Amino acid sequence: LSCILECDQRRAQIIRHSIRSSSVRSHRVRAARKGVVPIAFGQPHFPPLLSHIGDPPAVLWTRGNLKALQEPAAAIVGARTCSQYAPEVVSEFSRALCSAGWAIVSGGARGVDAAAHRAALQCGSPTIVVMGSGIDCTYPPEHADLFEDVVEHGGVLVSEYPCGTTPRAGYFPARNRIIAGMSIGVLMIEAGARSGALITGRLAAEDYGREVMAVPGSVVDGRSDGSHRAIREGWAGLVEIPQHALEQLEDSRGLMAELGIHRKTSST
Repeated sequence: LSCILECDQRRAQIIRHSIRSSSVRSHRVRAARKGVVPIAFGQPHFPPLLSHIGDPPAVLWTRGNLKALQEPAAAIVGARTCSQYAPEVVSEFSRALCSAGWAIVSGGARGVDAAAHRAALQCGSPTIVVMGSGIDCTYPPEHADLFEDVVEHGGVLVSEYPCGTTPRAGYFPARNRIIAGMSIGVLMIEAGARSGALITGRLAAEDYGREVMAVPGSVVDGRSDGSHRAIREGWAGLVEIPQHALEQLEDSRGLMAELGIHRKTSST
């Protein structure tokens, strides 16, 4: 197994618990045909922050620019069925983060996720899509062109699920820990009371010790109930303009320095 994934014996033992070597070999052959590259826990391209969570994926299957996984990243998460004004808010925050040198991480879903990825692409900045399926099983299917744009413009698609894995409801909560784990901070925009976005934010704050921020929204339609609760309970900071988010992310400089991550200011 260690030869197949090109990692040391200790890492191979970790991986062996979750996937058999015969499966790794067959998955790798299938992935190679589709331009998908596996990265084992402990290999150089494995996202540095993700290595430090309690339950990192044994293998990340990737397609795109692996260097993007080493960039300091901030996640933007929120409602799939978002309000009409949410994409504009997402775009404003995404552009500011990209201009300050942050890569944007999100889950590739409809609504807020897609708006965050598209804004990063418009800025010419790398964006990371964390999928809840195999990389060759695009979900939602209408985002096939978006995901291709991510790969073609210096971003990367990642998944802990091998090629051929179709999306299932249970895969998405697990996917959320990867979004939170590889990000220095998480920004929630229209996170509902029982949403995956709220799960991602809570994991980041309570389990991984990351910066979590929430943009306030309407108190009428319920889309931001989770965001408001997080602010009220004190585990998410209130941000109203992009500068607030940038200031809060600056508090993580110590974590970045400890892991050897250097933020670059974008020229865009």
